[in-house]
Amino acid sequence: QFHSMCVSLGVDPLASSKGFWADLLGVGDFYFELGQKIIEISVQTRSINGGIIPLSTILERLNARAQSQFSSSSSSQSSVITEDDVKRAIEKLVTLSSGYRMIKLSKDNIVITSVPLEVSSDHEQLMSVAHDDGGMVSEVSMREMQGWSSDRFYRIINPLLREGMLWIDDNYGDQRYYFYSMWKDSTG
Repeated sequence: QFHSMCVSLGVDPLASSKGFWADLLGVGDFYFELGQKIIEISVQTRSINGGIIPLSTILERLNARAQSQFSSSSSSQSSVITEDDVKRAIEKLVTLSSGYRMIKLSKDNIVITSVPLEVSSDHEQLMSVAHDDGGMVSEVSMREMQGWSSDRFYRIINPLLREGMLWIDDNYGDQRYYFYSMWKDSTG
């Protein structure tokens, strides 16, 4: 019935750009193209962030691209990409099982993973602890904060190391692991 109604109105909901049908149904070229741009940004930044990028960073980069493309146009207001737009596009990528996933680390902080790794609730818990500690986790911190055993810690850390999502720091007597995208420079 819906398709018949669209045909009678001369509307192709699958080919529509951002607008009523795309917002209502979550389909259309807008989210497909936005997903492609998110993939491009993820690939370009993977060597810097290990495949974990804050949603806010993706949004900033997308809007900077859109602003540069539409800087001479008077309709630049309508080209602003919202956080909801990015979330919808990521949800479309998630359905493709392409390694993209949104992880909420805190109330105001969501990261996107773009590695072909099944991210479990343990991985999310590890990232959340790292987020709260400037991007760093250690076996000791996970044991003290979450009650993890040594086996559990290394079972979760090792795949992240293999995928290049972490780097190791041996300078403190115990190994500390840092997520590139969450590490904060404590020197100011």
